Amino acid sequence: MCAMASKPKLACLPNGPYHLLHDTEAASVPNLRRASGEVCVTVRGVALCRCGGSKKKPFCDGSHWNVGFRDPA
Repeated sequence: MCAMASKPKLACLPNGPYHLLHDTEAASVPNLRRASGEVCVTVRGVALCRCGGSKKKPFCDGSHWNVGFRDPA
C-alpha cells in the first residue's frame, strides 16, 4: 500500500480547467533551475477538461481558449 503525502485536492481555475492535485507537497524538478540558479519546484497533478472541447478528454488540451469558455457569472 502506498502512503500519499497529502489528500488529493481539486481546484477550479477561473475560465479554465479543473486541476486535480494528487501530491500537494512541492518537490524539486530535476535539472530545472531559474535564471537565479534556484531549483524549480512543483506539485504533481493533472488538468481536467471543464469546457467540453478537449480532444484528449478527460484531460485539458487548452481548447477552452479556442472555444471561448468562460465561467458562469
